[in-house]
Amino acid sequence: MTRYNFRVWDGLRMHATEKKNYVVFFEGYPWNPRYGILMHSTGLRDKNNREIFEGDVLRYSFYDDQTPLVYESEVHWSSVRVAFVLDKDHQYFFDEMIKDPEVIGNIYENQLTTH
Repeated sequence: MTRYNFRVWDGLRMHATEKKNYVVFFEGYPWNPRYGILMHSTGLRDKNNREIFEGDVLRYSFYDDQTPLVYESEVHWSSVRVAFVLDKDHQYFFDEMIKDPEVIGNIYENQLTTH
């Protein structure tokens, strides 16, 4: 069974959460939006075995005609595609042509420019 994790950005730092019986807990209390921004795990790990979350910035290679192109893009949920996607051309996150993803930061702590 797949285990989905969450984390919270409170405006100052990132926090881990707990999940019990399908309820997300933050610092011992059931999740409430006033605690900050809740980010969902994709259920995947990068090339360094780091868990990939919504809001993470990935560096990855994309092979086009055998030529590797390197991109940096934010991971976000697309309700249109019903999948986690990379903001570069809204490609499906699970595309076979994306190789060696590496978490290099996130949009809250690092304020990276991803375009």
